[in-house]
Amino acid sequence: MRGRRWIEASLGIGVGGVLLYWVLRDYPWQTLREVSWHGEWIAGAALLMGLAHVLRAWRWRLFLRASGSAEVPFLEAFMALMAGYLVNLGLPRAGEVARCSLLYHTRKVPLPTSLGTVIGERVLDVLLLGVWALIVVSREGANWLQRLGLWQWLPLLALGTIIGLGILWVFYRYRERLPWGWAQRIAGGIAAAFMVRPRYQNLLLSVGIWIGYWLATWMAGRAFEEGFSLWAAWVLLVGSGLAMALPVPGGLGTFHTIGFVLLSYLGYSEIPAKTLVLLIHAFQTLHTLLLGLIAVGYFAFRRTNAVTDISPA
Repeated sequence: MRGRRWIEASLGIGVGGVLLYWVLRDYPWQTLREVSWHGEWIAGAALLMGLAHVLRAWRWRLFLRASGSAEVPFLEAFMALMAGYLVNLGLPRAGEVARCSLLYHTRKVPLPTSLGTVIGERVLDVLLLGVWALIVVSREGANWLQRLGLWQWLPLLALGTIIGLGILWVFYRYRERLPWGWAQRIAGGIAAAFMVRPRYQNLLLSVGIWIGYWLATWMAGRAFEEGFSLWAAWVLLVGSGLAMALPVPGGLGTFHTIGFVLLSYLGYSEIPAKTLVLLIHAFQTLHTLLLGLIAVGYFAFRRTNAVTDISPA
């Protein structure tokens, strides 16, 4: 398993490195010295990004509670989330396992259950990302997709979405009939992401997370480019969602490539577009690195405190 993880990470870094080289191969690096940045916008972006993470940790606690597994203190959920994000900077997808493992060691939350809630979290985010992408297409038009080279992939994407949702529904519908206890726990964790009551609480938190990321992206862009608009930040956010979905550590290369292409089609010239995606990604990475290291320090001095599991075996 560890060998496979390292192979995946190496491939991800390789692909990301190639994409990063393609985007920045002709970039005049002296441009970064000429950039005038505004600290108040950076501070605001950092606060909003942190708030979005707070909402995500809060929502994850609701998922864990709905799974019937355990009551996890907010601080531990938040720190586990940030530690997982830190791991994802080096090993994509390993961060999800890492944050669930931390809750198992500190609160004895069953690993299959917490992993199920994380999968459910990802499913919910992907569904919302699809809605946000439709907003972009509705404004920019179908021709925009053709220029990006995505039009021919839409039927395959739609088919994959239908099949994926169908599999998840079957998994949910017959979760109690699964022959393995761990599979039942995973299925129960996935279902918990859609069983939070009242429903509006889940919806408000989910939308609030994306709004926080959106405004943080906008403020980070405004820190380096005064004309960076809210709409450009929204388009870049949707694109970054797609970039982060790919198995590349920290969106290395994929964020820069997708972001550069999107900003270019919005009318940004080559150098400003590359400068923006480079600096915004650097801000996001440093923000994750800082909070992730704080989370690692927290768990390094945290005593294990088990919580009784109330879920079915």
